[in-house]
Amino acid sequence: RDEPIGAVVIGDTRPGRLWSDAEVERATLISRQMAVAMDNARLFDDLKRSYDELARTQQALVKRERLAALGELAAIVAHEVRNPLGVIFNSVTALNRAVPLEGEAAVLLRMVGEEADRLNRIVGGLLDFARPNEPSLEPEPVDALVAGAVEAASASGGGRSRVEVHLEPAVRRVWVDRRMLHQALVNLVENAVQAAPDANVVVRTSATTRQGKAMLRIDVCDSGPGVPAELADRIFQPFFTTKATGTGLGLAVVMRVVEAHHGEVSVGATPGGGATFTVLLPADSQSQERGATP
Repeated sequence: RDEPIGAVVIGDTRPGRLWSDAEVERATLISRQMAVAMDNARLFDDLKRSYDELARTQQALVKRERLAALGELAAIVAHEVRNPLGVIFNSVTALNRAVPLEGEAAVLLRMVGEEADRLNRIVGGLLDFARPNEPSLEPEPVDALVAGAVEAASASGGGRSRVEVHLEPAVRRVWVDRRMLHQALVNLVENAVQAAPDANVVVRTSATTRQGKAMLRIDVCDSGPGVPAELADRIFQPFFTTKATGTGLGLAVVMRVVEAHHGEVSVGATPGGGATFTVLLPADSQSQERGATP
């Protein structure tokens, strides 16, 4: 197509070589055939990349639609369960006040209250997952965000684990939705505390870059059993859990919140054993408003 795409160098070790017109014509024909082959290969690569990009886009669209359907279903179920659950709570409270139960009856009533409380936490997880994930971005102090999430998670975990916090002052503020990010960080720290109930959990912040953009990195490290490599891609899926009493929504909520902020969340191994969950968030509002996924 009259566009140079390369060069063919033909040499001869014998000195004083003169090329005949026939040889030049033959070399030219061969070069043109090579050019056509290279062009076809290049077109095939472009076509393959287009198909791959189309496949990724389709997978992302299917995933988004599936999550939207799950979120709508979760909201319906949660709201329908909340009403009878409130009746159960009120009934248990009334029985405790009206009838002084002892022995097996008291144990059974306490079990009803505990299971109702567990069901209420499950409903809360469903509502967190179903809640709209369009963040309202405001500049928030990183130290206060992390400290608040650690305090809330430590209180709900019973205080058996000691959570260490290491904050790097390089990033003092980040543009986030405070409520949404608080919930995501609480879920991550609670997950780490449950994985290592009698060991230390470390929460660390640092500044980094991704494709030239300033990023806030948050690492939540535990010394628990870790995450098997074959499950690393599944643990963020809704309703997937390895816990006997888990709902499989905690990490799914984390994924939705982080993606809503145009960030990334991943899991890896902690040196010495355990798991490290890493959250990357844009450190400025402009990169989030542009929708630039790192």
